[in-house]
Amino acid sequence: MANGKNGLKILMIEDSISDAELSVKELRRYNITNQIIICDNGEEGLGHLRKPHNNGIQLIILDLNLIGMTGVEVLRQVIHHPEWRFIPVLVLTGSNSPDEVPIVMGIGAAGYLRKPLQFIEFITSLRQIGYKWTLAR
Repeated sequence: MANGKNGLKILMIEDSISDAELSVKELRRYNITNQIIICDNGEEGLGHLRKPHNNGIQLIILDLNLIGMTGVEVLRQVIHHPEWRFIPVLVLTGSNSPDEVPIVMGIGAAGYLRKPLQFIEFITSLRQIGYKWTLAR
């Protein structure tokens, strides 16, 4: 778990430790200090959302190609949950499949990014979805 200065949290569901570390490194490189909670599978990510202390999670970065429960399954559960459905989900994937974008956007993802996470693309995606809170710097 990467710590931040404010109460706004990012939940990253990513099964590749190296991809998660690269994504966090890219955000930290631009002084994004929000707390980033990393879960390495979909079940763990959903379990974290079920905990009482999840109320500070303001963004989910979700790997699409998870082992076990897929990112699509996680996305569906988040979007259909009455308390979680308002949390924007940015899908992050290493795949180049053009079929994935309409599927995840049709389910309700707020954005779609390719790995490795690039800060400029990340910020552009947040702006496109009208993200209202400020990243801690």
